[in-house]
Amino acid sequence: DIASKWPSAKDAWGYDEEDMAAANLWGHGLGLAQYDPPVISRIWSMDHPVNIEPGMVFALETQHGKLHDHGVRLEEMLVVNDTGTEMLSTFSQHEIVVVD
Repeated sequence: DIASKWPSAKDAWGYDEEDMAAANLWGHGLGLAQYDPPVISRIWSMDHPVNIEPGMVFALETQHGKLHDHGVRLEEMLVVNDTGTEMLSTFSQHEIVVVD
């Protein structure tokens, strides 16, 4: 499952509970609505896994930064095909400048 690959809220952000960082690491299907199923998160997906199949389109949303200070939200769109995934997003994360 995708969510099992993400760091815990404790490891990534220092939160004691996963729901405190619910919007920091999650994904959702894209289709007729802005947030279509399946929902991908450590809160939901660990107990309710969904098979990922060719033709599904997702947005995976993550954040990077310093807790309670600064950060950036990264949302990548991808489609699942017969051989893996194809990135639909066109902006390179490598072009983001991090200033501490």
